Amino acid sequence: MKLINLFIINRNITYIVNKYFLILLFAASIFTVNAQQELKVMSFNIFLANNEHEWKENMWGNEWHRRKDAVVQGMLDYSPDILAIQEPMTPQYKDLQDTAVLKNYGSIAFKLQGEEASYAQLDPIFYKKDKFEPLDKGRFWFSETPDTVSRFPNEKWPMICTWGKFRIKTTGKIFYVFNNHMPDLPQAQLNSVLLLLQKVNEIAEDYPVLMTGDFNFNHNEDAMDFVTHTPRGFKDSNCEASKIGKNLTPDILTTGGWGPYTDRTEDEERCWGIMDHIFYTDPFKVESYAIDTTTYNGYGGIRRSPSDHRAIVAKLKFN
Repeated sequence: MKLINLFIINRNITYIVNKYFLILLFAASIFTVNAQQELKVMSFNIFLANNEHEWKENMWGNEWHRRKDAVVQGMLDYSPDILAIQEPMTPQYKDLQDTAVLKNYGSIAFKLQGEEASYAQLDPIFYKKDKFEPLDKGRFWFSETPDTVSRFPNEKWPMICTWGKFRIKTTGKIFYVFNNHMPDLPQAQLNSVLLLLQKVNEIAEDYPVLMTGDFNFNHNEDAMDFVTHTPRGFKDSNCEASKIGKNLTPDILTTGGWGPYTDRTEDEERCWGIMDHIFYTDPFKVESYAIDTTTYNGYGGIRRSPSDHRAIVAKLKFN
């Protein structure tokens, strides 16, 4: 009788151990999937480097060869899963590809040819190769003829949107990224927003969407209302993070010069404002947001920003 009881006790202990082991294993798998569905997204206008801008007097000390290491260091510090860059010319794009920090990234970019290569910008999307599988890609120009190299009237530079379709390898979830650099003039901005929203609906269908970039408009401008009051329900990561107390840099602007500097007042800098944005749709949810304020010891021993824009970073999660 005692032997039977001992057998039953051992069997029950084994059952209980196995049961709780499976529960712990299941919980661990849920935690792993959730962790892998977190996306850290960075958007960064790195300032173009071409002959017209590189050697102007006001660029003295801010040329690409002086600041490119600082640009790359910022990317290394944040290690984003998705890295959307605006304004790089072809040599800058190649420099970034060759750095150690981006060797683990794939990229979506389109080769510029002929005369286009001397003034057009690539606006690539970098992504971590171990996390995402690219499924499709494309680009269009902010103009009345978006399928060809062109610009809206009176705009100096042709502006572009590069987009990519991605699958998360661990979950199979699919989402799109639209990386933008929009024109400066207000009417061209509104026209660009309408074009962008139209293209998003055509290309992304009902999939979740991230929109990154230098939009050249602030939160109080009409173009922002067009973006955030659409049936697709785009949300601005800066504003949404502020609502939950996770905007880590609430008083920092994304533009305003190459600071720190003393030749522009605070009011003048505030007129530049927050022109860089990361928008998202459901089921993405923002967990935190920050504007990078990193400076480096630049030419002449002056503390400088790596670009005339500051990088922005949003930590998002599939709900």
